[in-house]
Amino acid sequence: MAERKPLILVTGANGFVGRHLCKALLDQGWSVRGAVRRTDGLIPGVEQMVVTIDSKTKWGKILSGVSYVIHLAARVHDMTNSVEADDYQKINTEATQQLALAAVRAGVSRFIFASSVKAVAEASPAGKSLNEHSIPNPRDAYGKSKLAAEQILAEISRRTRMDWVAFRLPLIYGPEVRANFLRLIQLVDRGIPLPFKGINNKRSLLYTGNLTDAFCTAIIHPTPINSALMISDNDDLSSAELIEFIAKGLERKAHLVQIPLPLLKLFGHFGDVVRKINGTFPLTSVTLNRLTNSLTVDSSHCREILDWTPPCSAETGIQKTVSWYRGNQTD
Repeated sequence: MAERKPLILVTGANGFVGRHLCKALLDQGWSVRGAVRRTDGLIPGVEQMVVTIDSKTKWGKILSGVSYVIHLAARVHDMTNSVEADDYQKINTEATQQLALAAVRAGVSRFIFASSVKAVAEASPAGKSLNEHSIPNPRDAYGKSKLAAEQILAEISRRTRMDWVAFRLPLIYGPEVRANFLRLIQLVDRGIPLPFKGINNKRSLLYTGNLTDAFCTAIIHPTPINSALMISDNDDLSSAELIEFIAKGLERKAHLVQIPLPLLKLFGHFGDVVRKINGTFPLTSVTLNRLTNSLTVDSSHCREILDWTPPCSAETGIQKTVSWYRGNQTD
């Protein structure tokens, strides 16, 4: 048996991205230790470390022997606004600082952080894409917490020898996806007419296979990175194009209808009311804003600095995601 490569700590190892990443790392021969809150869902072969991640976590034993850290665990963005701002600050900022300082003491050489495009903006300027030179202007507590964590990592790196890189992630999709992307697939599969015909927007997306490949590339990058990078599939899609690709994978016809944007926004507010009453409704104002606004990133700097190309096109990634969905329709 080939000798294992150095040990990597992955926080949030049993999450949506974490499971894909751990499998890719194991396939490449890395030794992987997973820091998780609960024991279920961990990929076989990952060393399990159960821990509550916050600003008081004791990382000494967990970081013993670790060469690289990939920090995925976070208080994820909640579109219902039910999460307190302090929760984002404690988990996404303060806990990241605690882990990074402990990583320095443990001799970790590179710290890779899953940040968010929301650390910069909620939407991209008309006709332009966000890039590394865009002035960050996060609009909510989640985005602010991610930006603050990036700034802390940059400061720690300046004072130590630990290299860092943050990937500012757009919407992530792939097999095992949940939340809005899964709901969109379900709506298309049911043949429900969707009101996005004529919506002239563009969104950057990121397939899990491309993200895990970028993580693996960043680990072995031979020179210091020390920056936050925009990343995407490099295939920006309108909402209508996304729905067309999903329908193609389902071997169905996309049912797109045209509704004036003001009326569409009114429908979103109606969805907000319904969701408050019964707890669920497929299209709310937040969901519709995401599907009608543009949010694109220029990932050219990421591709250049890492000498990296996304292995999958957006169309291929969507096809793989839909194939997984078709095999799990009883879920």
